[in-house]
Amino acid sequence: MKYYLHAIIAALFLFTFSACNDDDEENRKVFPSGMVILSQQVYTDNEHDFNILFRVNPSNYSIKPGDIALDCVYASTIGRGISVIPPENLELVEVKPLTDEEGNAREGEWVATVGVKEGNPFVEMTRIFLVLTYEDGNGHSVSVTSYNYAEVLTAPAISEEMVTFSNPMSQSYKSILDGAPLSARIHVTPNVLNETTEMPYMLSLLQSTACRLKGDFADCFEASSVEGNSLPAFDITPVVTNLDTYFAQHPETDAVPVTAEIALTDIFGNTLVHETEVSFYRSVIIVPATEELRFSRAELNFDTYEIDVSRHLPRIGITQEFLKNHPNRAFAVACTGYMPDGTEGNYGFGFTDVSDADNYMHTGKMEATLDILFSSTNPLGTYQAVLRFTIVDPVTRDILICADIRQEIEVVD
Repeated sequence: MKYYLHAIIAALFLFTFSACNDDDEENRKVFPSGMVILSQQVYTDNEHDFNILFRVNPSNYSIKPGDIALDCVYASTIGRGISVIPPENLELVEVKPLTDEEGNAREGEWVATVGVKEGNPFVEMTRIFLVLTYEDGNGHSVSVTSYNYAEVLTAPAISEEMVTFSNPMSQSYKSILDGAPLSARIHVTPNVLNETTEMPYMLSLLQSTACRLKGDFADCFEASSVEGNSLPAFDITPVVTNLDTYFAQHPETDAVPVTAEIALTDIFGNTLVHETEVSFYRSVIIVPATEELRFSRAELNFDTYEIDVSRHLPRIGITQEFLKNHPNRAFAVACTGYMPDGTEGNYGFGFTDVSDADNYMHTGKMEATLDILFSSTNPLGTYQAVLRFTIVDPVTRDILICADIRQEIEVVD
């Protein structure tokens, strides 16, 4: 009997001890009591992941994969005309302990890596809370929401789709009126962000812009930013004396090319590099007199000649392709002339009629009517009947072409 009594007491002791151990183990289990987001403002583009730093209390609570989720309480999508509540454009990539510079985990601090879903060409401001889900002592799923939220501003990274570069294919290198250099201007204009809105890319996202020149003739030009322009723009300006010398030494050459490398860097550190080429053309083309335009005093009489100038237009940069690429240009042709002593004026000769630019653009033909009526008092020498071409962009007012085609006329003894 005494033996059985001892056995019962021992069994009760073991049961009680085991129950105490279970209670102690349950008491030792850690449950999260709160979260605080440390990264309260985040600026990011649509091509890179970003981090949200946060702290969990108590600090010895360990987050397991799948415990954390994103909760979007407000999202304003600019550029689509609607507001969305779910975080449809953001997704959680991973959660891991935050480490110091030596790689040691910082107790209680974590980092959530968030990705921007691919292909979001718009601007969005999103307020993101973090939600931590865990299982309580009764096996129930419980969620804790962060005390505060992270305000995430997402904008497109700079790319070729975001902006348009425009510049003349052909540019006169100097004005034939005063000899001043004529700059080729490269304009940067924003494109609309998507097909459903007219909102353009915000150029305020650009942190810096730069232009440098490349090619064999880079030293013959200077690049500069256009100050006071509402949109980014760059001027390529020829060094007139250098090109004067080059064209004089190379009579067979009508144009000198230069490549401009434009670099646009946005506030996120993305850089778009764009290259474009501009050819700078002679401002004066002289067409030697043919036999029919060579007169002696005894032969001076009134006559009319049809001159085909279409084959000379490409020599001053006016091609059919150029006109098609500059559809809004203002095209003007003026008629003037030069005397043998170099003074300007029409004395018994000159162009009186020229076919229009649209006809040249479609057919590749442009003819001019040259009338000649000298008197016997006109001096001997070489005259020049001049067609002066001026092409201006009416929107930007940039002068693209300012050049002469000069037809020689000889009066001999």
